[in-house]
Amino acid sequence: MEQAMANYQEKFEIFGLGPYPADHYRPYGRKLTEAQKEPLTAELDTNFYQTSREICAFVMEESGGGYRPGGLMPLLHKLGFSHKKTNTIPCGADGRPR
Repeated sequence: MEQAMANYQEKFEIFGLGPYPADHYRPYGRKLTEAQKEPLTAELDTNFYQTSREICAFVMEESGGGYRPGGLMPLLHKLGFSHKKTNTIPCGADGRPR
């Protein structure tokens, strides 16, 4: 870790900030505003999503903001939602769970 920091410091002293944007560096994206959180909350209250990727696609479509699944989970927890992994339940011939 110390070597990595030393390498970054050395490059910064030589090149400054110039190469970082050219190296496809993306700073932290913008957060959703309170007005943008309301449609997300309403959507999650009325519809079921199996994966956080589906929710990320909804956020991208509605607000243009880009969230990754890992970054979306803290937002969902702040909004009062929880994530539960779905389980498959075997059923009998009549379709009812055993």
